[in-house]
Amino acid sequence: MKPTLLRSPKLLVLGLILLSVVGFGSWIFLGPLPDPSQAGMRDLARWLLQRDLVNEPRNIQVSLVNRLQAELESDFDLPSQRRWSESAHKQLLRNVVFLGKVWFQERCRQYQELDKPARLAYLESQLDVVSHWSSLENRLSENQPSTSDSPASSSTVRLFKRIETWVEEAEGEQHQQLTQVIQDATLCSLATDDLAKQSMDVRRDLADRITSFLSNANNDVGSRLQLEPSHYNQLAANSLVLMEAWLTNRAIEFQSLTSQERELYVTKQLSQMKQWKLDNLLEPAGVGQENKPQQSSLDSSIRLLSRIVPHLNTWINRADPAQQESFRDLIQHFQTQLLKNQFRRTR
Repeated sequence: MKPTLLRSPKLLVLGLILLSVVGFGSWIFLGPLPDPSQAGMRDLARWLLQRDLVNEPRNIQVSLVNRLQAELESDFDLPSQRRWSESAHKQLLRNVVFLGKVWFQERCRQYQELDKPARLAYLESQLDVVSHWSSLENRLSENQPSTSDSPASSSTVRLFKRIETWVEEAEGEQHQQLTQVIQDATLCSLATDDLAKQSMDVRRDLADRITSFLSNANNDVGSRLQLEPSHYNQLAANSLVLMEAWLTNRAIEFQSLTSQERELYVTKQLSQMKQWKLDNLLEPAGVGQENKPQQSSLDSSIRLLSRIVPHLNTWINRADPAQQESFRDLIQHFQTQLLKNQFRRTR
C-alpha cells in the first residue's frame, strides 16, 4: 500500500514544514507594507500595483505622492510590464490618477501658505511635475516605453481636464483657493514656458482653456505673483503662439457657419476678447504708472488685433490648406466688425 500523508509520520512532518514555509512566504509578499517614504523600489511597486490607494489613510496617500514625485524627477520607471497581471495594471493606472488628485490638493494647500516672492518658483517646480506625471500616465495608458523628448500630448490634456473637474467639485473656500491657484499656475506657465515647443494639438487645447480662464478671471490676475521683465517678454511671445492656435480653432468653427451665423459668431468672439484684459498681463506698469487709467474694452481689442496683424499671413500659410480661406475670411470679419464698433462709438 502506498504511504499517504496521514499514514506516514515523516510525510506529515514534511508537509507541515512545507505549509509553514509557503504560508510564511505568502505573509512576506502580502503582509504589511513599509511607509512609502522608507520603501524600497519593490515595495513601492507593491503599493502602486496591489493596493487601492483610495482606501488608504491620508498620510499614506501624501507620503506616496511625495515619494512618487521624487522618483519621477529622477527618471523613475516601474519594473517590466510583462510581470504585471491585467488587473494589477488597471489598479496601477487608477492609483496614478488618484495620486494626481492628492498631489494637486496638497500642493495647492502648500501654495496658500507661501509669501509672494516664493510663489513663482514653487509653481514653476510643480509645473515640471505635471510633465513627469503626464508622461508616466501616457506610458501606462498606451504601453509605450519612456521617451523623454516626445510630448505626452493626450495625457497632458487629460490631466488638465481632470484638474478642471477637481476644481469644480470643490466647495466654498476650497473652491476659491483652488481657482486662484489655477489662475496663478496658468500665468506662471505663460511667463516661464515656451509654448511654441508644444504640439499644435496641445496649443489649441490650451488656447481655449486659457482664454476661458482670462474671461472668468478677476482684475487682480497677476497681482499674486512677482514677475520680472523677462517674464513679460515670455508672456508676449506665448500670447502670439496661443492667438494663432485660438484663431485656428475659430476658423474651423467659422468654416461651417452660414453668412448670417458668421456675423453673430464674430460679435460673440469679439465680446469674449474684450474680457481678456491682456494689457494688464503683457505690459507691466512703469514707475509711477501703477494707477494709470485702463483702456476701454474696444481699444483693448483693437490693440490686440494690431499686435497680431504682422503675423497673420504666416499663420494663414501654416494652417491646413482646407482652412486657409476660412482663416482669412474670419480675420476680415473681425476687422470689419471692429471698424463698425469704432464708428458707432464716435458718432
